[in-house]
Amino acid sequence: MSSLFEVDIQPKSRPVINWTLIGICAVVLIYELAIGSLDREIFFYKFGLRPVAITGGNTINLLRSGTTIYDISSPISAWLTLFTSIFIHGDWLHFAGNMLFLWVFGNYVEVRFGHIRYLLFFPAAGVAGAWLQIATNTDSQTPIIGASGAIAGVLGLYLFLLLRNRINAAIIFIGFWFFLQFAGAVGSLGPSVQGESVAYWAHIGGFGLGIAVGIVYKSVSRWNAPENKVTHYWRGRRL
Repeated sequence: MSSLFEVDIQPKSRPVINWTLIGICAVVLIYELAIGSLDREIFFYKFGLRPVAITGGNTINLLRSGTTIYDISSPISAWLTLFTSIFIHGDWLHFAGNMLFLWVFGNYVEVRFGHIRYLLFFPAAGVAGAWLQIATNTDSQTPIIGASGAIAGVLGLYLFLLLRNRINAAIIFIGFWFFLQFAGAVGSLGPSVQGESVAYWAHIGGFGLGIAVGIVYKSVSRWNAPENKVTHYWRGRRL
């Protein structure tokens, strides 16, 4: 992987937070697969993020399957589903794709960014993505699930933490990925938005937060570098 993405950083600690996040997603997926398709759909409604529940619209809390009606009201606050929805995935393919990205990029970001900061950043990126998705379809009853928004944030932060200051494979890869997400996001604003199954705007929102945090972090790191501290100290003495 280092030869492909040209990352020459040797981790000094283990990315335990990232491993734990992947583990939680795996446990939730196993539970989903164990309860069956109908109960899984109900689970999505109860613990996924429904935009209409956040915006205060008319939330439908009954699901009809055949002749039976099921209660799909969430046992937790709608605001908490901003976080619980991050760890829910629709199927093995959805889970595998997200976790591959999280494993490849998240491990290095955590080591470089710091465990506590990474622990706070990951859900923040997920929430940022969720808010942008909500803003594009405020009355949607369809639950938003998956860690894609949070992982998009990890990709954005990765660009600023780990890549050298020149075009390489990772920049091209992430740039192409972002282009696809942006194209999908713009397309989702059309007449077919109600049938769109991918929360593209959540990807854009998470990625944007990652870029913003990366810019701030790199700026602060340069300001606090030893050579800058010495320079400002002596300048202060001269004044």
